[in-house]
Formats: sequence, structure tokens, C-alpha cells
Amino acid sequence: MIVLSALVFTLSWWLGTYLLARDPRKPVLVLAALGLCGFAAVVAADAVRAVWQPELLGKLEIYLAVVPGVAWFAVLLELGRPCDRWSRRGRDGVLIGAV
Repeated sequence: MIVLSALVFTLSWWLGTYLLARDPRKPVLVLAALGLCGFAAVVAADAVRAVWQPELLGKLEIYLAVVPGVAWFAVLLELGRPCDRWSRRGRDGVLIGAV
């Protein structure tokens, strides 16, 4: 099981850093990279939790598990935007903050 966790972590982390390095000026790529790297961090924390500091990692993992979901929600909002008006960006920021 640890090998599968290591494989998932490696692929997620690599793809996240690749997307971030590809064009850091595009918000969709940055948010997708944040979601993938956040997922990789959750997988790593879950794999290591059984061996090292289970109480601390259990508390930290609760907060880490939220990051990918919020990032991917922001990606969906960013992709669904028909135009680039600032009033819409404010509304999207409020929605992301609420999530």
C-alpha cells in the first residue's frame, strides 16, 4: 500500500509542479496546481501518519483535505467565466471564500 501511495504522491506532485511551471500567470493553471499539490500532501500525510506522529498528522490532515476541493471549485469557477469583468471576480472570490 505504501508503494501505491508513493506512486500517487509522485504523479500528483509532478503534475502540479509542471502546471505551475508551465505558465504561472494563468489563474486556472495555478489553481489546478494548488489542487494537485494539495492532494499529494494529503496522500503523503496519510501514508506517513501510521509511522510518525499520528495525532499531529491526524489533526493536520483534516485541514489539508480541504485544500484540493476548494482549489478545484475555484478552477471550475474560473473555467465557467464567460467574460473578464471585475464584478464577477469579486463574486467568485466571495463564493470561494464561503466554500
